[in-house]
Amino acid sequence: MLATLKKMSLLCALSILTGCAFGQKISYRGTSNFRVPDNTVSEVALAVSDKRADVVSGSHSREWVGISRPPLGIPYGVHTQSGLPLSDDFASLIQSTLAQYGVTAMVSHTEPTENRDVVIARLNQLGSPRSVLITLNDWKTDSYVGVSVSLHYAVTLEVIDPLGDRLGISSRAGVKGISGSYPLSQAVTDIFGELFNDVEVKRHLQRRRRTAR
Repeated sequence: MLATLKKMSLLCALSILTGCAFGQKISYRGTSNFRVPDNTVSEVALAVSDKRADVVSGSHSREWVGISRPPLGIPYGVHTQSGLPLSDDFASLIQSTLAQYGVTAMVSHTEPTENRDVVIARLNQLGSPRSVLITLNDWKTDSYVGVSVSLHYAVTLEVIDPLGDRLGISSRAGVKGISGSYPLSQAVTDIFGELFNDVEVKRHLQRRRRTAR
């Protein structure tokens, strides 16, 4: 699970650094190592919405996760190892990770063209005390074969209540260099760990404490 994700991601990073540019794939399934806050509610509704501009416009498929550039020539697309949309891979990854902490996540699948209100309405139909909406505004690896690999990301996590109101929000964006000493799996762990452990997110995902009478 966790070991598989780390191994797959590390092998992918190394193959991009040392191998050919054509036909690269990345696995984002398995279980990550980010920490889920203590006292998190036992059940959430979960949706991952892919709002990457190139995916929404149709320039790239939902399975597209980056670019691999040979020393000379045109860049090649990198896609998910599973052949499924990146949003589905991340939903599975987060669901598996939450399960390690005793949190059941009921996944609502999304389409890039759906607006936020439609996604939230479907989340609320699942009847969980809290919904988690993760939006991928950017996520791609950019690799120069034999030279470097970088991860470009912009991700937002929202905590939604049963009425559809946003309770808390956290965003992370930037560029991370990927290497044998800092594999893609660690970058995923760091990004989602920061999102789930943001003060506002953590506070609204916690169970309500019973007051003594």
